[in-house]
Amino acid sequence: MRSRVTHALELLRRDPAIRFLFTDVAMPEMNGFELAQEARRVRPDLPILLMTGYADFAELDAGTIPLPLQRERSDAKSAAPAGKPG
Repeated sequence: MRSRVTHALELLRRDPAIRFLFTDVAMPEMNGFELAQEARRVRPDLPILLMTGYADFAELDAGTIPLPLQRERSDAKSAAPAGKPG
């Protein structure tokens, strides 16, 4: 059985209709940075967005985008984006 990473790279090679790669950083076989490097070898102009829910990866200087919706709140139900009612 082929891996999901291998399958994703095969799809990128075969299907020019794929116009964007959105991947997690933390994956079991290959991390998202490595997948992005391989994808760039296959498709140099492909836009790539890496995301993660792990704070450890957030410390890496990998061109992260600060989000305005991450602000301190005292109650969990009011975690709405900045400028929107919580």
